[in-house]
Amino acid sequence: MVISTPRPEYPFKARRHWVEGSGSYILRVQIRTGFVKTVVIERSTASQLLDSSAVTALKRWRFKPGVLRPISVELPKRKDPLAKEDSFVRVPVNFVMQRGT
Repeated sequence: MVISTPRPEYPFKARRHWVEGSGSYILRVQIRTGFVKTVVIERSTASQLLDSSAVTALKRWRFKPGVLRPISVELPKRKDPLAKEDSFVRVPVNFVMQRGT
């Protein structure tokens, strides 16, 4: 289903200050092409640096064309003009520092 999943970079400033966080993001994917059209922050990491890094990486994800289920199937009551052409994918992202022993 997913053919390319570039990982978010851990921003230097966030690493330097030991900023960690977990977030959840909703990707809107065009089913025909497998390209991510938009990324929406569903639950923030509580850090603008981390969220920005996650969104940048997730926009570069690629899915196998024609495989995802349309929004109209997953959320039939949703009023959306592209509900038959697009799909939603929820992706969790965790930024965790590796602590030395």
